[in-house]
Amino acid sequence: MAVASVGYLSGVTVLGVVFAAFALLAAFLNAAFGLCLGCEAYLAIRRLSAKSA
Repeated sequence: MAVASVGYLSGVTVLGVVFAAFALLAAFLNAAFGLCLGCEAYLAIRRLSAKSA
């Protein structure tokens, strides 16, 4: 939500709308299905970094 706030405050409304929508989508997925996008992204990055190391 920080990027959305910066977008709105700096006058770049499109940036604010896109990132606010992404945050709302992530919150909905977590509430409705128990799917944490941050957790999934962390695991994907760990898998990718483990293969390259």
